[in-house]
Amino acid sequence: MSNEGTNTSLNQMIAAYWVAVREIALKDRIDSDDKTRLSKILLEYSAALGASEDVKVKMVQEFNRIRELQSKQINSD
Repeated sequence: MSNEGTNTSLNQMIAAYWVAVREIALKDRIDSDDKTRLSKILLEYSAALGASEDVKVKMVQEFNRIRELQSKQINSD
């Protein structure tokens, strides 16, 4: 795979991740499908060659924030 192809792939993963985060933010509830979708993108990004550590850290932080919100929702039920 060329470097340009790798960058395009990584950018697509990042875009998909943040689209998912925005969609989840608009919902009242965070369900397991949301968490699975985010974790799948995050794992693919983490495994990709050329993945930026800064971006990965931001993605992990957002993923953890969403998991924390979900646990608060479960505990408040």
